[in-house]
Amino acid sequence: MVRTKTQFYLDRRKVLSEITLLPNIISLIRILLIIPIAILYTKPSQLAFYWAVGLLALSYISDFADGEAARRLNMKSALGLIMDPLADKLWTVSMLFLLVLHRDLPIWIATVILLRDVGILVLNGRVLRRTGVVLSSDPYGKSYMVTLGLMVIGMTVRIEESIWIAYFLIPFAIITVGNYYRRATQINKEFAAQATGSVSAL
Repeated sequence: MVRTKTQFYLDRRKVLSEITLLPNIISLIRILLIIPIAILYTKPSQLAFYWAVGLLALSYISDFADGEAARRLNMKSALGLIMDPLADKLWTVSMLFLLVLHRDLPIWIATVILLRDVGILVLNGRVLRRTGVVLSSDPYGKSYMVTLGLMVIGMTVRIEESIWIAYFLIPFAIITVGNYYRRATQINKEFAAQATGSVSAL
């Protein structure tokens, strides 16, 4: 299988060394920020609200910072391709939980969004187990996360129109899952063809 700029083979021997790369540190910080955000979200004071919004905005921006750092510093890694979407999924689950509890986000919308993430995790897991390739995010997935982040921040600061972003995420979620399925199928086919060619050569 031909490697591309958005596909890396996971080498377990490199995982520990890659954790110290700046993009991966940023992803780790995004995961850790979930804890204080969740705590502050439950506090009734105005100061806690401002801190929650500030940390939420910081965690949202960090989602772009890790990718930009990886590109500019040439620090793309297999671990980064796992940590970045993992941070996104943990962030998404946590923020949806908080929105349902404290901002009246309809449970059915949160469920659809979560099912979208579960579907992508399953697809990625199957591709990784079969081919060793980590399926990275594409422009559709990145645009989806931008939209999701805008909804989370908007509903957090109680902008009523943000609910329409939530409704828009439903068809967007379906489109992104379909696109991931297409990419996963293509990679599996390429791997199967390569494996068949290798056997024939023997």
